[in-house]
Amino acid sequence: MNVATRSTAGRFDHVTFISAGAGSGKTYRLIDELEKAIVEDAVPPAGILATTFTVKAATELRERVRDRLLAHGRLDLAERTAESLIGTVHGVCERLLKRFAFELGLSPQSNVMSIDDGARFFNQALDRVLPIDRVREMNAYVRRLGILDRGLPTWQSLVKAIADKARENNLRDDALRAMGKHNADDLLAFLPAPSNEDPTQALVDIVTRT
Repeated sequence: MNVATRSTAGRFDHVTFISAGAGSGKTYRLIDELEKAIVEDAVPPAGILATTFTVKAATELRERVRDRLLAHGRLDLAERTAESLIGTVHGVCERLLKRFAFELGLSPQSNVMSIDDGARFFNQALDRVLPIDRVREMNAYVRRLGILDRGLPTWQSLVKAIADKARENNLRDDALRAMGKHNADDLLAFLPAPSNEDPTQALVDIVTRT
């Protein structure tokens, strides 16, 4: 097992950073840490919060912590592992929001939005902010360029992808607009300088010469 551990200094000296690759024993180490916190440090199971990326990993972690406590004869603590907040990031946050819904001024009836619902609500919001003429213009470009015929992403999906990235990186509206201009300038830099030549006259000249 190759799990590197180091404690941070300063005001985060109570934080332990565990760096490990795939198959190196992360789950085993986490179980050790949780057992130590509950048994040796007397942390109540209700005071444990652990997050994972998948529901399967969260279920496995919860069950293995319980099994470890049972193996050491701590039936009292094993029965209370259900009080711990062990789950995916979304699952843990949902439980916290429901637990403190009234303090936050939120409804206790909350659910994690599905990907399909998220896309549907995003399209509804897009319809409200984009003028119908602009939508028709974009759709005309799509047909003219044969984007759908070639199986390329729709412009709506690209707009949503940009919005998702902006939300993930906490970008403000002004910063997003500035990035768009910066990207456009970078692309235009690869093109030749614009010409003031009249394209119609240039075509006439070519035809005349031939």
